[in-house]
Amino acid sequence: MTVASCTPHPDELYLPVGTQVQGYYVVTVGQEVGIFFQWLDAKVRVDGISGASHTRYDHWADALELYTSHYNMGLLCAVPTVGGPFWPVGTTHPTPLPSPTTTASSTNSKDLWSYLEDLSECAPLTQAEKASRALKAAQRKKSEKALSDTISSFLDNQDKKMKDIGASHNVTEAHVKKLITYHMHYKKSRGPQLFNVLVHAKNQEVNGDRPVGSKLKIQEIRQMVTHDPAMQKENLTEGEIKEYMAQLQEHRTLKTGGLHSNNIAAAQDVNATTDRIRRELLSLMGYARGHVNDQTPATWYATDDATDFWEDVLDLMLNDIVRKFEQWACSQGKNIVEHDSLKNMQKQVGRLILSGLRQMTGKDNIGMNYPNYIKSIVLSYSIILDGWPATIPFTSPWNIHTVSEI
Repeated sequence: MTVASCTPHPDELYLPVGTQVQGYYVVTVGQEVGIFFQWLDAKVRVDGISGASHTRYDHWADALELYTSHYNMGLLCAVPTVGGPFWPVGTTHPTPLPSPTTTASSTNSKDLWSYLEDLSECAPLTQAEKASRALKAAQRKKSEKALSDTISSFLDNQDKKMKDIGASHNVTEAHVKKLITYHMHYKKSRGPQLFNVLVHAKNQEVNGDRPVGSKLKIQEIRQMVTHDPAMQKENLTEGEIKEYMAQLQEHRTLKTGGLHSNNIAAAQDVNATTDRIRRELLSLMGYARGHVNDQTPATWYATDDATDFWEDVLDLMLNDIVRKFEQWACSQGKNIVEHDSLKNMQKQVGRLILSGLRQMTGKDNIGMNYPNYIKSIVLSYSIILDGWPATIPFTSPWNIHTVSEI
């Protein structure tokens, strides 16, 4: 059975006088603790209590059982309302609860106070309270209406003035409104400061011919500018100042767009170029036969502007590329001397081992670690290389220097 949802303010809670409280416990019925969280937090900090807890029940019987069990265990309890009645929904009489005073006197106090939230019907307002609230509501509505009327009058006058401005300057009202309300046509000057201009000029003068490692530091150059009479503003002409500023502007422009290895713009250009190469290569596929007896012709497929990349950047035709690819595929390592050479066999064994390792681990970027094979491969991935001859010590194929062993 649920109870009526009317919760007293926490300030209405009371404690029996002369009791030392060490903890707070709130039980609510039918709703969350709500406003009690703030009250409990304040009480905990003011009274120096270690903490507070809360339990919520949907049914009145469960809350009443918990409330009663606290008395049976000897815990002091208090009802946080005047008189302490509780009104379950559907009943005409309040449910009586044990008296905190009699319970406290008949049990051993454990200094833990349990608060059960009162959800009884709120007390009706008096005629004076109703009249006071009605007067405040009327005053609030009157103030809100006055503010609304003032704003409406201002907007009407603003629209009329914007129409007049547009008519006098032969522009639309929307254009005037955009200029007034949506954009700020102010731009702060970010030109070079005179002191920085003079520091740059002095730096070019004293460090221009010095080798790297012997150049003066910026702090020293600033001191030189400060103590140089010829670098003072009152001793400089307007033409000299403009010339110094032009030199600094040219220097900054060169740093922004020049080709320097540590220039951010140059690095971004390199990244963009390499990214385009990567994307274009992903859009190109070339196919060629691997043996002279194969009948399949060399073929290429390209998407987007991959063909334009090869022709514009590398100055190569795709037909020429696939023909050279076919020639290389048919002749690479196919003669008897190259096929049976130590270098070629080492390469083949290394490729077979690496491809098997990547297939078993499912990692395309893994490499074979021959010196630490047990630790880095066997123990890490629980796989072993099967088929290695027992008469040959396990090592890298490139460390085997005889054709018979490889």
